[in-house]
This record gives sequence, C-alpha cells and structure tokens, in this order.
Amino acid sequence: MTIKKLLAGVALTALVAGGAYAQDNFTAATGDLRTDRDFAAEYDGGIGDNAIFTHDADNADYDNLGAAAVVDITISTTGGLVLGEIVDDADFTEGSANCSFTVQAGGGIGSTSVTFRNDGADFRACANDTTFDIDLTRSAANHSQDSGATVTVTCSSDCGTFVAESDTFTLIDDTSVFPTGSQDVTAAATVTLDTDGIGPVGPHTLGNVDFDFDGTGIFTDGDGVTIGGVAGIVVGDAVASAELEIDFPGGDDGVATVAVDVGGAVACTEDAGAGVNTWSCALSATQLDTLLADGEVTFTSDNTDPIAQQTPTAMLTVTANADYAAPGSVSGSLAPIEWDDGLSETAVATGGPREWVRFGSGGTESNFRIQLASDAAAADITQVQVAVAAGNGVPAGTVLLNAGTADTGFQVKGSTITFNSRALGAAAGATGNADITGVMLQTLDADVASAGGADMNRQLVNRTPGSFVATGGMTDN
Repeated sequence: MTIKKLLAGVALTALVAGGAYAQDNFTAATGDLRTDRDFAAEYDGGIGDNAIFTHDADNADYDNLGAAAVVDITISTTGGLVLGEIVDDADFTEGSANCSFTVQAGGGIGSTSVTFRNDGADFRACANDTTFDIDLTRSAANHSQDSGATVTVTCSSDCGTFVAESDTFTLIDDTSVFPTGSQDVTAAATVTLDTDGIGPVGPHTLGNVDFDFDGTGIFTDGDGVTIGGVAGIVVGDAVASAELEIDFPGGDDGVATVAVDVGGAVACTEDAGAGVNTWSCALSATQLDTLLADGEVTFTSDNTDPIAQQTPTAMLTVTANADYAAPGSVSGSLAPIEWDDGLSETAVATGGPREWVRFGSGGTESNFRIQLASDAAAADITQVQVAVAAGNGVPAGTVLLNAGTADTGFQVKGSTITFNSRALGAAAGATGNADITGVMLQTLDADVASAGGADMNRQLVNRTPGSFVATGGMTDN
C-alpha cells in the first residue's frame, strides 16, 4: 500500500455525495506518513503521527449562517481505520479567538467517528486554520481496501441557506504489494564442464537471486517513518514461506545436488515426474530475509552422467501470511553450462618480435618453421594464432592460420609446423608489412611446452611472384 502525506494548506478534491454539498474547505496532514511508500498491504497498527484536519472556516460557503447557527463537524474513518485514542476537546485548536468546539458524540477508542459542535459560539468568528488532531490506527478488519476519512459539516439551527459540505481523504492507498526494492536473478560466469560434460564435481556457481524485501526498515525511525512507536513489519509478519525453483531446460541428468546459500546452504529437492527437470528449494521467512544479502545458487555433478549444455533459470515465489497481500515472484536466467572444447593455447618461443614481416606475395617474403618435440605433438596442432602489431597496410590483431596449403594456411611436416608470408596475407586479408609480436599454438588438450617446448625460426627469401616455395634448411635470420 502507498501512504500519502497530505500536506496542510493543500486543498484536495473531495468525494461528494450529491450536488448540494460544498467541498474543499478541509485539508489533511498525517504527520510522519510517508509519500508513495509501499508496504505489506495488511499492516495493523498506528499509521504514524496523528492525522491533522485543518478547516478553512473563513469561507464564503458559511456567509449565510446565522449568529446562533449550531454546526457539527463529524470526522468518520473508512477502510479499517479506527480512533486510536479517546478524542477530547483538547484535540481541537482554534484558529482565532471566540471560536470553540467541543466533542458532541463518538470519539471512543476503536470507534470510527467523532463529532465536534461549535458549543454555542458564533461559527462565523472562526478563521482559517482551525485544526482537529486525531489519532488513527488501522484495525485487524476490513483489509485490502483504501483507508481514509470523511469530514462532514452540517447545520441544525439558524442555518440560513447553508445545507452541508463534505471532504474525503485517502490516507492509505492499498496497492496490495510488498515493500520490495531490487528483485532480480544475476547470472554468474559460464560454468565449463569437461569435454564430455561429466565433471568436475563442483560445486559450480550459477548465480544469485535477489528479493529485496524492505523488512524492518519500513516503519523505523531510521527510515523516517514511525508507526505508533513500534518497530514495524518484519519479514516473518508478512511472509509465510518462499520457494526457489531451479529449472534445467536441457535436462537435469548428471546433476547431483542443487543448493541456495541463505547464510548456510539449503538443499533443494529434485521434483518428481517424467520430463520434469526442476529442483525446488523451500525457504522459511527467516531464510528469505537472509536471501536478501546473498542468495547464491550452486549445483554439483554426479561425475558419471553428462550434463547437457544449457542455460538454467531460477524463479522465486513468495507466499504471504493470511491477511497479507500476495507479493508475486521474480525470475531470470542463471549462468550457461558449457562443455570444454578440448582446446588449449601454448605460447611459442619466437626469439622476440619478428619485425617487418611481409604479408602476401612480393618483396622479401618469409618462411616460418616451428619446431616441436615430436611428430605426435605437431599432429595435435589445430590452429596457429599470430599476434600482429599495426603496420603498413596490415591492421593490428590476431591472424588465425588453419591447416591448408603452403600459401593458404599452416602445414604439418613431421615434427614441424610451417607457414609463409602468402598464408599470412591470405588469412589476414591484407597485403603489406607488420611486426609479429607473438605466436600461440592451439592444441587438442595438450600443452606443447610439456613436450619439450616449441621455438620458431624464420627464413627470409627474395622470389618473384609465382615462384615462391617453402624450402628446407631454414635458419633464424
């Protein structure tokens, strides 16, 4: 619900019953009630400092009243608001001398109305800003509706042409929502399993669930709002339970456990049923309160069955206690689960930057040979990644050489990998010269360095276009 602070001196549109009623001669302020503040819809208790109704008595609507006019001002509450304290004559404050009101009827604790009468005084002597200071409390009944008050002015004697007037105020606008701030699901970094989707066991972090229930801070002094001096709603007052559901849309085969951290791991249960791939984590109100700080979701692998590559999702559903508003849910995607592609990269010893290498044919071209420890090590190479600084006609970046012919990619020759200037130009899509700053070899789950390392030699050759061929006996030039 949203509490609206109705500032004194601002005329509010009244709900008028019939055209004979005038309006807008009352304004209402409600002390510490906060503007546009959402909180659990069914709060019971004081709604802050007293509601103060200010009357504009110096108004043309009252010009035809006689000097002996008997005027009653009745304040009636609606939507579960009741009088929190006995109303007495001292709750009226005159705006000018010779203006007096006393309690005529009602005003008891728990009642819904009080009537003040002008007590024989000339009503016309009352000026602006006469006030009625009323303590209001929301009762346990009549929830799920707006709460407010209606102020009615009637005359029973020496009234002239005056009939009646009424102003109505909404003091609590019930929007039936919880006081929530951020509500989201944040994915962690991609979870990478082994090449076959089996293991490692983990735990693996999928992400965090945040449901920012604005618990004890809603109605405390530190939040700028007081509720009859009490601490206000806590999560346990409004929340019966919560459930976090983790869905594995690609199937949950291979998933051993799922848990959520709420200041301690809460184990989730695999839901039963054919084709059901969800895990449910039951949370108490206390655990939900802890979830606000860190709701980290994790899973482990059974290290036996492959887990499908997929993106799991999380949905948190909160159930309210009786007489409280339903809060809804929050959902979103967690971290993707992927398999290792079986590739790793190992740096090649190049002897420092290779300067002003030709890309494409013509000029002084280069042959490169990378010497590996064995034929098997060379056969494992899947890609040669050449780091290039910006040069003449060649942009900075990484040139990717795949297996191909001598002039289009790299070649495996026994325990060596060879490539040349024309292959570099073809892969880069550029012709010119640039410095090679580093070389990486992509391998199938093998570390080249573990096989004795790899080093690269260069041979500079001058050839006319069309006659350039890779030759043996390369030296480091």
